[in-house]
Amino acid sequence: IGVASREQYVVFEGDGSILWSYPINESSSGVSGSTVFDLYGDGFPEVIHCDQDSIRIFDALSGILLWSKEHSTHTAMEFPVIADIDKDGHAELLTVSSPYGDKSYNGLFAYGLDEGGIPWVEARRVWNQHTYHITNVNDDGSLPRVESPNWVDYNNFRCQLAGLIGIYENEKPAKRVKSWSLSAMPNPFSTRTTIVFSSNSEQVSSLEELKVYDCTGRKVRGFDLHSDGIALRSFVWDGTDDDGRLLPTGVYIVSGHSRGGRVDAKIIIVR
Repeated sequence: IGVASREQYVVFEGDGSILWSYPINESSSGVSGSTVFDLYGDGFPEVIHCDQDSIRIFDALSGILLWSKEHSTHTAMEFPVIADIDKDGHAELLTVSSPYGDKSYNGLFAYGLDEGGIPWVEARRVWNQHTYHITNVNDDGSLPRVESPNWVDYNNFRCQLAGLIGIYENEKPAKRVKSWSLSAMPNPFSTRTTIVFSSNSEQVSSLEELKVYDCTGRKVRGFDLHSDGIALRSFVWDGTDDDGRLLPTGVYIVSGHSRGGRVDAKIIIVR
């Protein structure tokens, strides 16, 4: 549960305990909003929040700041919107700004692939109202005669629907395979983690290649799982790059490939 006050954005666990918080500045109105979306299509959401000074994207589980952009707005009830506005197969982030204080940003701003570091996944092309949820509008903009209960089927209020395709470093994307999974334990980690691949497919039981990307979309580590002699379903990574250097604290996307398909996972390093 994400709640914004004048000075903090706070995410609560279901039992009411605080998962993480981040200082913000919302002295103008004390009211701001946030949006949740799985920008990288790895099964773990990001939180997008705007206060009167900045637009920020957080890892929803850890609260690590992934991206930020200066703007200005005398906020009232507006909040960031996610949609594929140019039909390029990737989500865009839309925000509004107005002059406030010593800043003069004004108008509607759209941020896309270059702004998010690792390119964002596909999204719906529609976001129709303040209380948007994916069951209250059809893809063509028409409204359903009888709306299915979002809280029963999806429970993702103000969360955009993600697509299945994402790309890294302008590579041609391989199809993400839903029957595969990639996990790491522990996660977050500081010295080493065990990456485990699972598959329900009889045709593919192991990975052939694995790549690690940082939040700028830069590949920092690559594994040829055949030539490296690493176990194809489980192996230990020590958090180093291709040159053997320790990678800094941050969120990394691990992408496993095999026979034309791929599976992704988000891994967090804490030094």
